[in-house]
Formats: sequence, C-alpha cells, structure tokens
Amino acid sequence: MMATKKHFLVKNFYLFLVFFLTMVCPMNGQTIKNKVVEESDYHLWGYLKQDQLSNYGKWASFHMSYESNKDTLFIKSIDTHKLFAIPNGYNSKFSLDENWVAFQSYDGYVGLLNLRNGKREHFEDATIYDWSNSGHYLSLYFQVEKKLIIRDIRSGFSKTFSGITDHHFNHKGNILAYIQEMDGMNKVVKINLENNFSEHPIYRSPDKIQNLKLHETKESLIFLEEYSHPDYIEKSHVIHFYNNKLNSYDPRLEKDFPKDKYVSRNLIISVSDFFISKQEHRIFFPIQKWTRVSDTFASRNEDQVEIWHYKDTEVFPRQENFNFSVIGAKLAAWDLKDNKIDEITNSSQGLYVLNESHTHALIYSDSEYLPLFKHQGLYSDVYIFDLEKHQKSLFLDKLNLENPILSSPKGRYFNYFRDNNWWIYDLDSQKHFAITKAIKEKITKDFSLTSRETIPLSFPVWSRDENEIFISGVNNIWRMNLINSTTAQLTNGFKHGYSYEIYNGPRASQNARAIHHNKVSIIENPKEIIVKKTSLQSKFSGFEILNENSQNETLVYGDILTDELFSSKNNKTMVFRQQRYDQSPQLKLYKDGELSDLYQSNTHEHKFYWGSSKLIQYKDSKNKPLQGILYYPSDYDSEKQYPLIVIPYDQQTRYYNQFILPSMAADGELLTSVLNLKGYFVLLPDINYEEGNAGISASNCIVSATKKAMELENINPNGIGIMGHSFGAYETYFTITQTNLFSAAIAGSGFSDLFTFSLSIHPGFRNHPETNYFEFGQIRMNKPFYEMKDLYLKNSPIFQSDKINTPLLSWSGKNDSRVFWNQSLYMYLALRRMEKENIMLIYPNEYHVLTKKENQLDLTSKVLDWFDYHLKGHEPKDWITNTNQY
Repeated sequence: MMATKKHFLVKNFYLFLVFFLTMVCPMNGQTIKNKVVEESDYHLWGYLKQDQLSNYGKWASFHMSYESNKDTLFIKSIDTHKLFAIPNGYNSKFSLDENWVAFQSYDGYVGLLNLRNGKREHFEDATIYDWSNSGHYLSLYFQVEKKLIIRDIRSGFSKTFSGITDHHFNHKGNILAYIQEMDGMNKVVKINLENNFSEHPIYRSPDKIQNLKLHETKESLIFLEEYSHPDYIEKSHVIHFYNNKLNSYDPRLEKDFPKDKYVSRNLIISVSDFFISKQEHRIFFPIQKWTRVSDTFASRNEDQVEIWHYKDTEVFPRQENFNFSVIGAKLAAWDLKDNKIDEITNSSQGLYVLNESHTHALIYSDSEYLPLFKHQGLYSDVYIFDLEKHQKSLFLDKLNLENPILSSPKGRYFNYFRDNNWWIYDLDSQKHFAITKAIKEKITKDFSLTSRETIPLSFPVWSRDENEIFISGVNNIWRMNLINSTTAQLTNGFKHGYSYEIYNGPRASQNARAIHHNKVSIIENPKEIIVKKTSLQSKFSGFEILNENSQNETLVYGDILTDELFSSKNNKTMVFRQQRYDQSPQLKLYKDGELSDLYQSNTHEHKFYWGSSKLIQYKDSKNKPLQGILYYPSDYDSEKQYPLIVIPYDQQTRYYNQFILPSMAADGELLTSVLNLKGYFVLLPDINYEEGNAGISASNCIVSATKKAMELENINPNGIGIMGHSFGAYETYFTITQTNLFSAAIAGSGFSDLFTFSLSIHPGFRNHPETNYFEFGQIRMNKPFYEMKDLYLKNSPIFQSDKINTPLLSWSGKNDSRVFWNQSLYMYLALRRMEKENIMLIYPNEYHVLTKKENQLDLTSKVLDWFDYHLKGHEPKDWITNTNQY
C-alpha cells in the first residue's frame, strides 16, 4: 500500500511539474514558436523607418509602412514613453519648442497635434504645411482653393488669405511673403508676423507674378513678372529684387541683354536656378534662346532621313539630348552693383557648381572628350568663373565626372579627387594642394562604373570653420589641418579589422546646386564626432563617439545592422534603428550614457517560425578569400535536406543583417524571406571579377560559394537553383553554361549575347552606345569586341548555350528600355531549337523591373512554381506543362 501511494504521489508530482513548466515558461519570456507563416500572414509585417527627432530630443516620430498601404505614423515621448498613433500619417515636423507636431495624411489633410494635451486638429484639403524657423508660426496651404492659413502657435490666433499662389517664411521666421491673384491683379506682399500680421505691399501688376524666393539668411526677396513678345513662342520675365526698396531688371529696356535670349523659368540641373547670392550682390537666373513663332525647330519631319556619321561626337539618338544642352536653359547672373549681366554657362559648357559664398562658379565642358570610347570614360574640362572680376579661365583639364567637385562650407575652397588623392583649391591663394598624400592607407574603391580611373571611397567632411577636413580610408578616419598642414590618424581600424567612417546622418547639409547633388558634410563639433564602425570580416556594426583625445565611446556594436541615427541638437539624446535578418527593425534610445528600447516593430513575429542567416567563407579560382550570406529555411532542422537557391549580383554581403519583409510582390534578393518561409536555403555570394572575363570569373565564384554551402549544411544536391535579374541574369545565363550543378534557373531582364548587346543603344542607358558599358563599365571587358573576340565569345552565354542542361525560366518587360526583351528571346530561341526545356515570360507594358502589382504577384507565383517543380519534385502547374497558351 505504502509503495503504491508513494508511486502515485511521485507520478502526480511530475505531471504537475510538466503542466507548470508548459504554462509558465511562455509567460516568463521563453518564447515557443509554433506557427508557420502563411502567405495570408504576410500583410502583418511592416517596415520601420524613422521620421524626425525633435530639436532637444523630447519626442521622436517614426512610421510603419505596409504592403497594403495601411501605414501608421507614431509620435513617442522620450521621457514618458507616451505614444500617439496616426493612421495614414507621414512627413511629420516638430515645432521648435517641442510642444507641437504637424503632419500630412494620405487621407487628404494636414494634422496638428498638441503634444501637451493630446488634442488634434485636421485641416481638410490642406496640401502642404511649414513651420517658421522661429517655431512660432505654422502655415497651411490649400492648393485647390489657393488659400493660406497662418497660425500663431502660441496664442492660437489664425488669419486666412485668399488667392495665394506662392508663399515663404523668411529665415528668422518673423516675416512671411506671398503672391496673391485677385480681381485681375497680381501682387507681392510682406507680412510682419510679430506686429499683428500687418501687411506691407511690395508690388502689384496685371501681369502674372511667380517664382517668389527669399534670401536664405537675410531679408531680401526676388520674384519674376511675366511678359510676352509677339515674335516668339516663350514667355520672358522681368526680375524684381526687393531689399527695403524695389530694384528691377527688364530685359526689354537693357541694351546689354542678349537680344536672342529671354529670362526663363526652366530648370538647368534639376534644382531651382533662381536665387539671391549670399552677399545679396547678384541674382542668379536661367536664360534661354528664343524660339520664333515662324520656326519649325521642334517639328522634325518623322519621314526625314537620319544621317548617322561615323565621326559624330554623339550617336544620332543622343543628339536630341545634345541638342537640348544647346538650346536648354543656361545660368546667368545679374550683378546689382553695376547692373551687368554675366552669362555663366553656354551651349558647350552647360553644367556648373557654385562655391558656398557664391563668388565663383565652376563650369563643365565635356565636348573635348567625345565620343566617350576615345577617352575610356566620362571626362570634362572645368573652367572657373570669377563673378567679382567677370573673368573665366581653365581650372582643371580632363576631370573624371564620377569625381564631383564640392565647395567648403564658407566657400573659400573647392575640393576634388584626382590621381588617387583628394585636392583642395584655395580661392584666396589660387593654388591647388594635395591633402591626402600623408594618409598611409587606401582611400579608393576597386572599381568605377564610368571610367578606367579610380574613385574615392568616401567624400570629405569639413569642420564648420573650414580649418579641418576629415577623410575615411579603408580602415580609418584621418584629419587634415589646413592651418598647420598636419595629418592625424584618429582611429585604429587596421589593427582590429574595422572600417571607420564619419556618420553623415539626416542632419548633414547638402549643396543642392552641385552636379550629382552630393552632400557637403559638415561636422558641427569636431571634439565629438559620431562615427560608424563596421567589422570588415564579421560585418558587425555600430556607432561610436570619437572624442577630442581620439578616445572612442561605444554607443552600440554587435552582430546587428545599426543605421538611421538621429541626434538632438546637443547630441545628448540619440535614436537609431537596429535590425537583423531574424529580428524586425527596432528603435533604440541612447540618453545620458544609457541604452534602452524605444520601439519594436512586428511584435507578433515571436509567434512564428522565421529563418536565420550567417556569413560563409570561400575562395575564388585565384584563391582570394570571399564571403557570402547563407539564409536558412524557417523550419530548419539539421537532420533534414533542403533545396538551395543562389541569387548572384556583384558584392552582396553589404545586405548582411538586413531584415527583409515577406512579400509576394518582391523580386531578387528581396524574395529571400519568402523563399526561406517556403523551405529553401538562399545564398547571396560575393563575386570577384576578372577584367575581360566577367562571366567566367562570376561563374567560378558562384560555383565555389555553392559548393561551400553544400559542405556546411544538409543541402539536397539535386535541388539547387539559381536566379538573377539584369546583370545577375547574365551571370545566371552564363553559369548554367559552365556547370550542371543547378537543377533549375530563372533569369529576368538579362542579356545573353555580348556581341549584339555591346553593339546596341538603349534609352535606359541615356542612349549611350553599350560599348561604353562594356569597355569601362560593369561588364569589365575593357576593350572593344574586335580586339578580343575570343573573350567576348567565351563570356557570351548564347555561344555556350549548347552546354545548357538546366531547365530555364526567363522573363522580361516588353517595354524594357535598359535591356531589350530580345536578349531573352535569343536564349529562348536557341534553347527551343535545341529542344531544351525553357519557358519565356513576356510582360506587356512593363519595364526593366515590373511595376504593376498584379504582374509582380504573377511573377513571384511562377518563380515558386518553377522551383517547387524542379527542386522539390512538386507536381508542375498547368502553365509549365501546357503548350500553345495564346
């Protein structure tokens, strides 16, 4: 009896223990994942992106975006963690005092949220808003009604203005200027916001007034008044400048203004070219040639014969672009001191860069370096125009256009890259100086897509006072002091295998008038620099603060992707984003030396199985070490065999730790999470290219990486597929001509014939001959086909197509202007003639990348069908087996 009772008690104790652990463990954070992600669940996942951090770091705004477009804007308090959710909100901006936030809504209104009491106002049909720099006033504009509301955020007082076509705050935020159309008259008015919104009329006219611009730091403003000329098609303009009094320039009354030109409103380089100089000495504006009413310039006869001459500097389709550069808008300047007009750019010298003080312009002239094949790259001579002296002279000859020229913050220097060095030009001394010769590491990239020359790894970062420049090399950050001509190494990345670079975050300024629109980055406080740190081998990443004594304070570092750092004005509060492939993006808060969680996206994900990723190591045919990312199936079990899909394209380990949303509308590497959820390994290999052997070297790397993955994991050797898009599709085509390792392949928008592709012209390549792309671009052939026919042949998939034994699915958009769909057709017809298994999908009215949701979904569905059939042994879908599907 006693033994039986004891056995009963022990048995029941263990039953209770099992029950207790089963029930309690999940409540204590030990997550049990027991749900498979179905396609019907994909909509649950969204992507987190930061929006703003308020001036002193009291509030953060961020938004979650979803494939369903049911996006949400969040506003969160840094101190209290109070959270406001705004469905369909976007574009938030905080008031200077951090008590208010305004935002736009996809539902067609502008919203205003009082952060002190949580009250919201909606301004229906408002299209845009703006805060004054003082933070005291909010403008709300209703485009359809041409209505403007100005609100004093302190008192709540508002005033409404009708007939408004343009408006702007001044830099101080105490003045607003507007253009008003009313009762057949147009007028420009200034409002003194600090004096009961009192109005001060500046100008009125029955003619149209537009292009109101205010000086970026002072009180002056400019605008254009339109007029017509009976002999010409275009409208010209009178330029008005107001700075306590009105000063006007009417081209009709000025003898020195060129009679064949007019004051234009057209753009020169995709940004506004109508503005006041820093010193208020001159007005910059576009100028353009008139077109006579009698001219038939624009109507070229479609039946007129095209003459393609072998000595043309540009091929015939490019001449339309070239013609635009001849007749398009050019930059001019009205010197207010002597009422003189300078034509800064012209028909052969169309692009320009201004220094930040607006005293000098650099003008690009590429006509000497056409056609491009003669010079193996995009090059230009650069001239400098001294706007004070009204003189132009040669600045640099044959500059690689991939290396832009940038101005220093105050405009004393231009900096540019040449001969593997960064240089500066001192406008005061009129001398050029190489400033990076003392740097003891590589500062260049290995490859340029536009020339045979080297290009820099990164761009310079300036101190605000222009005394120092900071440059990032492969491992370290270097400081060049322009006052005492010294160079200092600020980090020790080489010792530990790190790469350091100054973080040019959302607060970095930008020189919008520089060609290429590159950022001119400025360090506000050189004694406290935020730097990004990355391990070159493990790809671990994080942020550090580099102090004055070169001692680093680590904010965060680890096996995680860290980006989007927003800092308060005093750098005391920082918010940044972190993510891993197996961890949805989250926001982290760094404040007062402590790190904490601010927001976690996709909190439901712990309920589901999800894939993981790791870096693998392999070598190319030259024994050079390479890496790839191997993504694991969501239901991974080391005892089971799984199929593998390889997705090639250049260097891809930069994507390591990037979270990828599950979406049936994705393509290429962005389909990774879907493939993992469907039970596939996915491999993204890095590729080391050999000049003149792009296909062969790519294939060697792809095969080597694939075999390494097979060594490491339980991969079905009869279930390996390969899939690529564009250049990756070329690599896919070529690789299956070299090996039978792959049981299925998919190639989208790819080229299969190097000969015909190199001798073609595509609008998507700006009508440049593809010979440029081959000789000094991504294909890396480096010579024309007639000088190396054997290598063009050896690296051309179509000429090796008889070796293909892998079932191939190819697809193209019929309107693809980058790689014409006939490149897919060549491979289809070749394999069809050999009666080798292949299917081609052509999407009408689609392009290099599919843009229509229904076509994106169709393609992904067919990708999965193809791989499931060939790699998993599933029954084939009808579209795979049925023929004559017209």
